[in-house]
Amino acid sequence: MHFTTMLQKRKIIILGILVLGIFIIGLVWQFGIKEKEGEFISGPSDKDAVLFEGKPSAVFEIGQTGRLGFLEITLFDFKESSYASSELDENYRRITKNYIAAQIKVFNSSQNQTENILIGLMDDRGNKYKPNYSVARNVPELKDFGRNMSIFSRIIQEGYIFFTDIDESAKTLQLIFALESTGEKIVFKINE
Repeated sequence: MHFTTMLQKRKIIILGILVLGIFIIGLVWQFGIKEKEGEFISGPSDKDAVLFEGKPSAVFEIGQTGRLGFLEITLFDFKESSYASSELDENYRRITKNYIAAQIKVFNSSQNQTENILIGLMDDRGNKYKPNYSVARNVPELKDFGRNMSIFSRIIQEGYIFFTDIDESAKTLQLIFALESTGEKIVFKINE
């Protein structure tokens, strides 16, 4: 009988170790591989190549509407500002962070096709930026475009896309939109 209880304890321990191992692997997968908001992880991804390499099929200005597959994309406005973040400096004062916000509208004119878009920003110095979704909670007066980049058929999605840590010496910016499926991209030029 003592031998049977010892085997049962061993099975429970092994099962517990397996469950713990699977849990740890899941955590590493969930938090270790993802990108930090607004920053790149080391090494370019395929999505980065689609966004930042090659030439766009068309270039537009603020106020114009560009076509990308079934999508009609309009850049209405571009703002530069700052907000008091929740981070504190060494004197326990809130750290002020600068951001730029692009007000966009995306309409999917297709009757039945969902389009997945990628959005990025590049300056004239070659620096590349991804949207920083955490800014929206600090700037509630500007409606956030949202994180969902799957634009369903016959849907209009609009709001602001935020970018942070822009090189202050940059003179021009390019707001880039690309289709994840085909790699086609368009650019909106922004002069600061």
